[in-house]
Amino acid sequence: MRKKSAEICLQFNPFPVLKTERLYLRSFLVKDAKDLLEMRTDDRVMKYLGRDKMKDLTEAKAYIQKVNKETQSNKIIEWAITLNHKFIGKLGYWQIMPQHRRAEIGYTLMTEYFGRGLMSEAVAAVLQYGFEEMNLHSIEANVDSRNLKSVQLLTRNGFVKEGHFKENYFYDGLFTDTGSYGLLCSEWTKNKT
Repeated sequence: MRKKSAEICLQFNPFPVLKTERLYLRSFLVKDAKDLLEMRTDDRVMKYLGRDKMKDLTEAKAYIQKVNKETQSNKIIEWAITLNHKFIGKLGYWQIMPQHRRAEIGYTLMTEYFGRGLMSEAVAAVLQYGFEEMNLHSIEANVDSRNLKSVQLLTRNGFVKEGHFKENYFYDGLFTDTGSYGLLCSEWTKNKT
């Protein structure tokens, strides 16, 4: 076990815009509410999220306001993923544990953009930011074990399965299993070269 004295960096002001070959990851804007609502009411998107669909534009705007407020107070960081200036998804670290230099990553993409490698591209940029700028030691992801596309996305980006929790999540009258995945900074560094 290696001891490292550096602290985690939780400073998201100004907001860290990330650019990839095809994508622009920025803070949420009020104008994203319509597309966010469309995404969060799509059955294919919501299938494995284990939460209720958004009800209306007011709820979508409230979500954007909450995310931006929590990001400004350095509690979480969530990027709006855009392609050609259009909102297509979201991605971020929503459970940050400074004392362990660990954060949990989460992501959602509009269905018309599935299968193009866009989320993998966005995840790669956010992993780089997490390890190089936030100074994270490890990143975790917890997914509904039936969500095979999400599992593939994680493993393609270097995550390894750390655990499997049987029927640990209850939503809409159903208990589901959760797969827990993790990525260490040292493994990420080794794999990116």
